[in-house]
Amino acid sequence: MTSPYQYVVTTHNIHKFQIVQYDERTIDLLIDDISHIFHIVSSDTPIFLLIEMQNTEVFYLRQMILRLKDIVRAYPNHSTLYTAVVIKDVKLLDIANTLVQTLIQRERIQYFTDPEKARFWLRLEKQKISKTSS
Repeated sequence: MTSPYQYVVTTHNIHKFQIVQYDERTIDLLIDDISHIFHIVSSDTPIFLLIEMQNTEVFYLRQMILRLKDIVRAYPNHSTLYTAVVIKDVKLLDIANTLVQTLIQRERIQYFTDPEKARFWLRLEKQKISKTSS
């Protein structure tokens, strides 16, 4: 069985998930992998995620956000999570922003239609952290 998404860690230490199949199993596997990242990364180390869900539907986007919130609750002492989500449908961006505002408070999540802009934002956030910890 092939994976419903591709996963790589970029040279900037960004965990990139490019989803190619949308169903509940995919969300389960994605959340399991993200939970594993929280488990292995030191609690004082920020986590950077790039989730490309370009052809998603509202249901799967909502499920992913709710499950991501559960992970954050499970690791209350963990440092900040920075998440860039790439969505092709511009109308979903408004829905996604509303969901995040009501579901997740302490995490930084941004939505993009362009994967390159998403990667750029994550690199900028990493640079901000580097400057403040120096």
